[in-house]
Amino acid sequence: FYINYFIILPFTLKKNKYFLSILCWILLCIIFVAIRYVVQEYYFPKYLNICNFCDIEFGAYFLNNFLQCLTGLLFPGTLIWLIDRWFVAEKQKLVLIEDKLKAESAFLQSQLTPHFLFNNLHTIYSMVFHHSDQTLPAIKKLSDILRYSINETKAESVSPAQEVEHLDNYIGLQKLRAINPAIELSVNY
Repeated sequence: FYINYFIILPFTLKKNKYFLSILCWILLCIIFVAIRYVVQEYYFPKYLNICNFCDIEFGAYFLNNFLQCLTGLLFPGTLIWLIDRWFVAEKQKLVLIEDKLKAESAFLQSQLTPHFLFNNLHTIYSMVFHHSDQTLPAIKKLSDILRYSINETKAESVSPAQEVEHLDNYIGLQKLRAINPAIELSVNY
């Protein structure tokens, strides 16, 4: 079982060498029958005075033990190995999908961040040029948004209060860019 599971299957089936795996299984069954024959038909009668198959001819003994090796050791081991490989492949597939989604998200963030940043810097520049009283709060909101996007997006979870504060800062910056904005944020806890 273990020779099949840890040696034969990883080096033959994993590399699509099916004929080699069949040859290895036949050889392993022959070795199994030979070892069992020596132990049961030579050592048991000699030292323990026990004879399991004394009256059976060698051909029937060989076929019986060969099939026992195939059905009792190699087939279950191969089935378990194939199921295990399937679970590993599914787990790797899920990891790849998750990594792909993370990469797509990072790509979108890298694409949107410069556009968002330049638009808001232009708005703040205009506010400075016109000596607006809202310039310092706008700089603070932009700073908080950038800090949030750098620090909090790497965290596994974010508190609802932090998320609401981020949305409030974003909406506040968008209000500064619009004439007569009709945007409101209402949060009920």
